[in-house]
Amino acid sequence: MTQIIPLTQGQVAKVCDCCYHKIGGYKWQASYCRYTKSFYAQRHTSRLFGKRKNISMHSQINGTLEGMQTDHINGDTLDNQRSNLRAA
Repeated sequence: MTQIIPLTQGQVAKVCDCCYHKIGGYKWQASYCRYTKSFYAQRHTSRLFGKRKNISMHSQINGTLEGMQTDHINGDTLDNQRSNLRAA
């Protein structure tokens, strides 16, 4: 079953039930990327040495290692169901 996560800017992200526990406790926002002309779900980390880091929902769900990227198979950047994500 699919869970819907509300984001800012009137957007929503889709995640599968099995992944909801990884992302459910955070505030997520919609971030528009001019390069891909699409929205992504992101959150900020706590300040560490005065800096914040952006974390993408799709990377957190997929467990993407630093230096790698996650691809949305169907092209819908807000469809973050595990079956739609792959490491690239």
